[in-house]
Amino acid sequence: MPLETAFIAAEERLDLTVHGRLDLSLTQSMTDLLRETPQDLRTCVIDLTGVEQSFASGLALLWLLDERFSRRGVRILVFTDDQHLLQQLPTAMHHASLKRAQEWLL
Repeated sequence: MPLETAFIAAEERLDLTVHGRLDLSLTQSMTDLLRETPQDLRTCVIDLTGVEQSFASGLALLWLLDERFSRRGVRILVFTDDQHLLQQLPTAMHHASLKRAQEWLL
């Protein structure tokens, strides 16, 4: 599964893990996620360490997620060690906090 999700109700947190390609193929999964996410969500953690290739369409989906969640006051944390994504994500997800995966584990 290219997109794994886990909602931790006790922490009001959603964990998203992307594997393989970050592209248009995730559209339906992201749309479903935005529609079905509980209203009491406070934090979304996005793990992009499993992304092998990223495309503009995938960054656009992350932008959409960032916009929708930030309007609801959801704190977004993203981590990856991919240099290309670290350069591109601040533009796509200007409400998110970005971390290198190595820093996240410290």
